[in-house]
Amino acid sequence: MATYVMGEIHGCFREFKKMMEKIGFNPSDRMLLVGDYIDRGEFSIEMLKWLEKCPKNVYPVKGNHDVDFAEYVRIMRRVDVTEEMNTDENSNESTLLLYDRVVELIDLRERILKAQEIKEQKVAKAAKEGIFLTVDEVEDEFEYDRDNIPDDLQENVEAFDKFGTISDYLTNRGGTLRELNKWAFMLSSYPFFYRFTLKDREVVVVHAGFPANPNDIPLKFKDAQDFYLHARAESIRFGGVRGGIVVAGHTPTIARQMYCFTGGRVYKHVSDEKNCTFYNVDCGCCYREVSPFGKMCCLRLDDEEIFYLD
Repeated sequence: MATYVMGEIHGCFREFKKMMEKIGFNPSDRMLLVGDYIDRGEFSIEMLKWLEKCPKNVYPVKGNHDVDFAEYVRIMRRVDVTEEMNTDENSNESTLLLYDRVVELIDLRERILKAQEIKEQKVAKAAKEGIFLTVDEVEDEFEYDRDNIPDDLQENVEAFDKFGTISDYLTNRGGTLRELNKWAFMLSSYPFFYRFTLKDREVVVVHAGFPANPNDIPLKFKDAQDFYLHARAESIRFGGVRGGIVVAGHTPTIARQMYCFTGGRVYKHVSDEKNCTFYNVDCGCCYREVSPFGKMCCLRLDDEEIFYLD
């Protein structure tokens, strides 16, 4: 029995399958996946469908793209309720109408935020001229629309369907809200990490980083879960398992400006202080068409051998 960890897939379903064949993955082995199964690559939907029926010896953790996908679907469900759209979850046409309404509301929200910024600038300018106003006293062209934005969208939604995965599925694949809900639930159900013992060493497989002390992480992270999903160089300084191994991804090793640049090979860092080995197995497969370095990789933990699809 061998234990493998595979780097981020990001819709590179064909490469994922080829890697499984290359390593000769079989029912006696176990495979851990570091998250981010969708976006960027061509075959996100194929990957989601495979995950629905993945073997019991495959253990996926959630990545930030997976969490975002689930949040996008939650926003769609929320808008369906607040706008009383009564979307037929089995209908592609009905789901497309819902999707378009979400996009409209988010666009409106962005214009409202811009208008608010302009109002604040007007107040500041008036103050310099000795005229003292409050923001509420400045004419608001969006006053009616502001009251009709659902509370969920009043908050800072950084992006909606940023990589077009949902749009492509609905527009070109006849997708439905029922399927989106199913996949969102599936991705949300994955743990943030797996922790186990292999050959007397503790191993953690996580998407981005594993804090050595959850109470001692940089303030930029809201909590340990935020660290699991978004840590980059912090995964070295603040992360680790004493005497163990941490395997993560999130930051592609093809990125020259990042801490883990190796030209598309697996990044390895050994901390003498913690006696911890850290591997980054995101070798940028989804960028292979724009970077000569991008490739799929897989780490066999038993002997720390690394496999590549060049």
